[in-house]
Amino acid sequence: MHNLDNKKIVVVDDDPEMLEILEGKLAQAGCKVLASEGGTESIDLIKEHRPDLIILDVMMPKMTGMEIKEKLNESALTSDIPVIFLTGKDLTVDKTKGLKLGAKAYITKPFELDKLVDVISSILK
Repeated sequence: MHNLDNKKIVVVDDDPEMLEILEGKLAQAGCKVLASEGGTESIDLIKEHRPDLIILDVMMPKMTGMEIKEKLNESALTSDIPVIFLTGKDLTVDKTKGLKLGAKAYITKPFELDKLVDVISSILK
């Protein structure tokens, strides 16, 4: 069983349905979930709540997940928060860029929710 009780996770995705699915699954695992549809509001949310982990969609209209991670890396307050990229982009160049930015994992859609929870659990151990 995963010990994610009371872990605070920010999920950033421009797809409201995906946000809802992730919120439901993570809440079931015991997490406190804060959701954002992207842009600078997601950075403000992260700075305000200092989550244990961030899940970022890569392809979003206002700011890409990569751009959000670059902004987070600029601040000592947020640079050390673990990030998982979730994306429909399966190109090696994108994975490499995400990992170079310091992401702990790069998961391509479609993915298994249980596998995502396993990854989160191992990162937060």
